[in-house]
Amino acid sequence: MAFRGFVWKAFTCGILTLSVGCGAFGGAEVGEVTGKVTLDGEPLSDAEVAFVPTSGGTTSTGYTSEDGSYLLVYDAERDGAEVGEHTIRVTRIQPEAQDGETPKQYEKLPASYNTESELKIEVKSGSQTVDIPLKSDGTVPTL
Repeated sequence: MAFRGFVWKAFTCGILTLSVGCGAFGGAEVGEVTGKVTLDGEPLSDAEVAFVPTSGGTTSTGYTSEDGSYLLVYDAERDGAEVGEHTIRVTRIQPEAQDGETPKQYEKLPASYNTESELKIEVKSGSQTVDIPLKSDGTVPTL
């Protein structure tokens, strides 16, 4: 009987630990993030925007529309990004040609915006707008 009580207490403690550690089964705290990406003052369409947590965690992504606007998606159930500091990576999506072949010329963004990104932002809880004004020369804007 004493062993049964021990098992029940261990099980209960395990469930409580999981619920606290996982944000009461809801996962990490997430802030909603929307914004607009521009390149030299013009909307940047067909780009992937990724917010990568600097301390590890789940990367959130969004895709820019024709007017450069994006909405980050954290997971299948929530929009946004984990609260905390992130590195932002912006990558152009190579469009397919009408005939199914890859276009011969393709505009690439400077590495300082993607593979060697120096773009940093602090995501807070609640809703926020993060506009990302990029330059062809790779100058890193203050966000």
